[in-house]
Amino acid sequence: MERVRIGVLFQIFRTAQVSSKLVNAALEGTGVTGPDYAVYSYLLHGPMTLTDLAEGTGMPLTTAAGYVKRFDERGHLDRRPNPADGRSYLLDLTPDARKWVLELAKQFSETIALFDAVLVEEGVDSTELVDQLGRVQDLIEKSVETL
Repeated sequence: MERVRIGVLFQIFRTAQVSSKLVNAALEGTGVTGPDYAVYSYLLHGPMTLTDLAEGTGMPLTTAAGYVKRFDERGHLDRRPNPADGRSYLLDLTPDARKWVLELAKQFSETIALFDAVLVEEGVDSTELVDQLGRVQDLIEKSVETL
């Protein structure tokens, strides 16, 4: 039987699967999923447009809109007209949602510290690793653009 080479894209997929295990374990008992936490965390940098949210998280616009709809239904978002563009809205976490997400972030920071310790133990420069991951993301985006 011929074996198929496991390439970079498979390793990226596998990395996403393994990292989601760590994130989900860190969030266990909070009622928040890893993807929801990621989007809530990004919204801490608001206010922003839906397009800003989609681009910043790497999601398709329709996927980001689904998160906005759910978070809005939970009462976690404030929307106000975008003064730069009367057709769009600026999204921001409500004060209560911001406080809640910051509390989750405190709990999640323990996991970040644990992972950082593993990186140090293994001699990995986390700043360099983040830069390399950003480069990989850019290269994937460039590939998508050429399809």
